[in-house]
Amino acid sequence: MPKLSTTPSPLLYADSERDANQLYFSGLSVPDPFLAFGVGRKKFGVFNALEFARAKKESALDVVLSLEEWRERAQKSFPESTVGTAEIVAALARHHGVGRFYVPDDFPAKLAFDLIDLGLAVGFAEGSFFPQRDIKKPAELEAIRIALVAEYLALVNSLVEGVAPQDAPGGSNLEEPVVETVAPTPPAAAKKKAPK
Repeated sequence: MPKLSTTPSPLLYADSERDANQLYFSGLSVPDPFLAFGVGRKKFGVFNALEFARAKKESALDVVLSLEEWRERAQKSFPESTVGTAEIVAALARHHGVGRFYVPDDFPAKLAFDLIDLGLAVGFAEGSFFPQRDIKKPAELEAIRIALVAEYLALVNSLVEGVAPQDAPGGSNLEEPVVETVAPTPPAAAKKKAPK
């Protein structure tokens, strides 16, 4: 077992469909919570058998580990305990020489307390968990621009053509929309122009 490092490593336990930090770290959309952590510059993820192969193929993680294998290892490390997520994290931490973790502010509190009870130091990140996420890359900026143009064009189209009552949320019990003002002419990419 390597000597435990005092340098804090990132630790996440969340699904990546709703948690932006987990999605950013793993690069993979998964509906159920999973463990992910860093050691030095390497990113690790722990997946159940259902997601394991997909994570190996599609994730941005450097190392993909089997949850079932690490549950067995944790049981050997904690033979008197019912093995849960905390024991699995503790077994992983010991194996990889991690003594301290930092976690996002929405990290499960019970898991944090359980990790502390198992002898790991857990601290909460101040500010953004991944500050580099706050600065958008050119491809991300372009995707945002495209989405905003599409949203703008859809809004202009609905104002110009109106929405038929039967197509509106709630069905035909709505009155016909009244369009009193018209939005400015959309960008050159627009297929329809607002009436004058």
